[in-house]
Amino acid sequence: MINFKKKMNLEFLLYFNIFGKNMQIMKNLFILLIIVVTLQSCQKETKNINDPRPLGDINIVLDSPKHKIDSIAVFSVNNEKKVFDSTKYDTLKFNMSKPLNDIYKIEFFSEKHITPVQVWLDGEHPIIDISIDRFAKIEKVSNSPLNKHIKDYSKQLEELYKDPEANNEKIDKFLLEEIEENSNSPFAFAPAEVYYYKNQENQQKIRKLDSILDKLPAELKTHKLNLYNNVNKTIQKN
Repeated sequence: MINFKKKMNLEFLLYFNIFGKNMQIMKNLFILLIIVVTLQSCQKETKNINDPRPLGDINIVLDSPKHKIDSIAVFSVNNEKKVFDSTKYDTLKFNMSKPLNDIYKIEFFSEKHITPVQVWLDGEHPIIDISIDRFAKIEKVSNSPLNKHIKDYSKQLEELYKDPEANNEKIDKFLLEEIEENSNSPFAFAPAEVYYYKNQENQQKIRKLDSILDKLPAELKTHKLNLYNNVNKTIQKN
């Protein structure tokens, strides 16, 4: 009988010990859950801090739930100095040294390498929506007439190239018109490049391109995207 009681007591103590340990584990898990929820709330509160700054020359709204981005740099491809902003606020804001009228490169700084993206911009305080999953993707650009025009240009050119033989002269006419219409923007070199490589064996058409490019403002003639050397070499070669 005594042995039976001792056995019961030992089983009870063993059960109580295991039960007690399980309760402690559950308690620890509950505390850990509270800490995680608190940290997440703090992060959300930090991202939603009111930004006292006005809109910048360029503004980026970033959606990157999987990758922590520490900061972003924006600069013109024409050797303009990089401008940085951190991800302290929901919208990153960049004030450039010159009025917007160029193609801009956007670099991301994080533990994971994110390939930079490029975007044509002009206008007043354009806003760029960028999402990052495996890669960075420009979802939307607002307040930039040039960016909107380039989308329309690309669609029209793509449509003409569905039948390049039948639309050969239409394509050339369209490209030359685009150069002249955008004569105050380095974007003029984009249709000029298409025209050049399409017609580089045609001396007459290359000379026509040269005469149009020659009318562009002096500041564009030193731009990184300019085609003057290529055009002149082709003319001299023949």
